[in-house]
Amino acid sequence: MDSKLATISAQRLRPVGRRAGVGAAWPHLLRILLVLVLACAVQPAAPMAWGAKAGAADWCRRLRENDKALASLLVMRTRAMATTDWVDFCVALGDNKELKELKASSHKLDALALAAFSDMLAKNTALECLALGDAELGDSGVTSLCAGLATNTALREIELDYKGLTSVGAAALAGALRSNRALRRLLVSRNPLGNTGVAALCEGLCESGVTDLQLEEVEMGDEGARSLAAALTNMKHIMSQVSVSGNEPLTGEGTRALVEAMSAGKGVESITFDHCPGSLSGDAASKLGDLLKSPTCPVQRLSFNAVVPPDHSKEALASGVGASSKLTHAKLVNMHLGDAAIASLASSLASNPSSGLKVLDLTGNQLTGDGLACLLLSDTRTLSKCNRLVMFDNRVGTGAHLPTLLQEAASSGREVCAGLEDLDIGGNKLEKDWILQLLSALRSTPSLFPSLRTIGLGGNEGMQDADAEVEAAVDALQERAIPLDVVYKAMGDDGKAGANARANQLAVDMASEAASGAAAVAGAPADPELGPD
Repeated sequence: MDSKLATISAQRLRPVGRRAGVGAAWPHLLRILLVLVLACAVQPAAPMAWGAKAGAADWCRRLRENDKALASLLVMRTRAMATTDWVDFCVALGDNKELKELKASSHKLDALALAAFSDMLAKNTALECLALGDAELGDSGVTSLCAGLATNTALREIELDYKGLTSVGAAALAGALRSNRALRRLLVSRNPLGNTGVAALCEGLCESGVTDLQLEEVEMGDEGARSLAAALTNMKHIMSQVSVSGNEPLTGEGTRALVEAMSAGKGVESITFDHCPGSLSGDAASKLGDLLKSPTCPVQRLSFNAVVPPDHSKEALASGVGASSKLTHAKLVNMHLGDAAIASLASSLASNPSSGLKVLDLTGNQLTGDGLACLLLSDTRTLSKCNRLVMFDNRVGTGAHLPTLLQEAASSGREVCAGLEDLDIGGNKLEKDWILQLLSALRSTPSLFPSLRTIGLGGNEGMQDADAEVEAAVDALQERAIPLDVVYKAMGDDGKAGANARANQLAVDMASEAASGAAAVAGAPADPELGPD
């Protein structure tokens, strides 16, 4: 499950030798808090975030004045907005040149408010991102918006997730897409579109400028996939991203149609099939592997989670991943691929000088030390360009004894995985002695992972109660030329580990965005969470 996806090893939140836990995120959170405090200090108090809790008078004034600091706006659900407030807001926004992002999800909008938003879209030439309405927006609400959307020339993204859309609303969207040439990102996930709704939407998709389509959990089956495939075949431009995750009715037949469309049309750079359990049935996995081997295949990012292909096609899929010349990120999670498929992957990578694979996530694939040894040791070219390898929730403590093999390879003067920066082998039930041997080899042998910055060991039996011996081994890694951060205090396999990992990663992401938030105080576009409301 997603809680086990091993983002644990991506953390760079603490000095070597300390336990990685919730507290590790505090430095970044404090920096974010400082940005918020500074923002509140330099902006006028009344219209600033978290200002008035009802109405839109403060925003309307700033919109009419073209306040450059009001570049991103999040209207929290707790803010009381009457129909007249929305109408006034839309009138002010119509001529505004500065607001780029508006997020007003979870607000109930009546017909008058929706008509005002439609009129605003027909007039506004600055707004680029819009999220609007609650789960009751429905077909009638989207149809109202589409009148303005059809002629809009600025909007790049519209988020209509979980809005109660059916095939009727999808048909209205398709009509708008035929005329709109500005929209690039369309999010319609978690709506009961069904095959009919997907087909209706695709009628306008191939005539649009959309490059990023999110169709997650829309009850799409093979018939809908064929409609989507037909649209992809006829697209006049390459698609940057398509996600069909969470569509349980989808089988290998529908996936095969999508694969054939990607080879026949302009193609897709990133495609996601997470939690579509039957999407690789039949020969779909083999066909996808063949597509990836093609030098003209544009796929750069591929994601499967909880999709188990038939045994006869596992090696073909893995071989295709290794043979791809374009693929940079491969997430093959909880697919039960096994060591044989990973050996095929390793062999293809080693013989592929054009491989650009940078991130390989093999969480939950029942891999033993044999499979990991194939990736790390079979050939120096196998992971020559990979900087992140995730082996979370496997069985690498069984089979080949990796610490010994690594030591032997290094003692022969061989450099192992020179470019690898992050390695996660957490959740593998590794014993303490196994871990100590690995840490000792890493400390004493500079040619072992010379670029390694983070190794994830959380969730292993040998790290549950790290003692002084383990602490000493971790601290000794400071002697490396490049200090190695060891993440080893996971919170168990009950879902908390994944939540902790995501929380820490969020802190990293938010910290990196804090600079843009600070810039927003000076007049640059603000982060929506830091923007007024």
